[in-house]
Amino acid sequence: MMPERDGRPMRERMLAGDLYIADDPEPAEQSLRAMDLISAAA
Repeated sequence: MMPERDGRPMRERMLAGDLYIADDPEPAEQSLRAMDLISAAA
């Protein structure tokens, strides 16, 4: 079952608990950025 297009970014859909496409590049980029920041702080 694919999520319906409603204009919201996949990250917003994910945070709302709605169906989203997990291979969307925006959340992947944000995850990599978060890991970089954690590594830099350690």
